[in-house]
Amino acid sequence: MSTFSDPETYTLPRGWAKNAQPVQGDLGSGLGKGVIGVRSGGQTLQLFPGALQALQRIALNKYPGVRLAAASSADTANAEECAWKSFEMLEVLPGLTMEKLFSKGFEDIYPGNVQIGRGSSERSRKEGLTS
Repeated sequence: MSTFSDPETYTLPRGWAKNAQPVQGDLGSGLGKGVIGVRSGGQTLQLFPGALQALQRIALNKYPGVRLAAASSADTANAEECAWKSFEMLEVLPGLTMEKLFSKGFEDIYPGNVQIGRGSSERSRKEGLTS
């Protein structure tokens, strides 16, 4: 998730995802409050403001027909787990997680449009996303 967020998931300590908690705050642009960060062990992962704004525009259908896909080169199970946890928790609009937004238009094949890491995490193995 490093293109979208800071810090990069490979820098987060082992176990970060298991203890992750949502950080509530203003989503900006008068869109309300939501989960703007994911915190664990004193480290908080957040979307870059420009990435959040671009995703919000897509979520608000400013670009009709656009569908999203993502790929990550996370090379450890921990980095993958941190990325998946953030993907599940971070909100683009109130109640709309990145995971839900990325599944829009791919309901029949989701999660095939999202590849996080190289398949070493438990979630990647469970969903058949191994390389």
